Amino acid sequence: MTIDEFKDMLWDDFVCDLPDIKFAIYPGLEKKGYISATTDINGSTDAPLQNFKDFNDLLMYFHVNGKPLKEIIPLVDAAALT
Repeated sequence: MTIDEFKDMLWDDFVCDLPDIKFAIYPGLEKKGYISATTDINGSTDAPLQNFKDFNDLLMYFHVNGKPLKEIIPLVDAAALT
């Protein structure tokens, strides 16, 4: 998936629950205008919900599998998401 395709999907909650890539994005969940994100999509870890002021901060500072989200998004097969 491209970064632009991902951005277009963020008008609502976004959950990626693939075998090797798991994260969830919730626009405006805790603060209006902010983007909340977590790698704990099943509530099974102590990974905190993180808040980002904009899309660029989300891409740069939210880490999934030890890498910034901007490096993970191209690895996500949009067709595999349901």
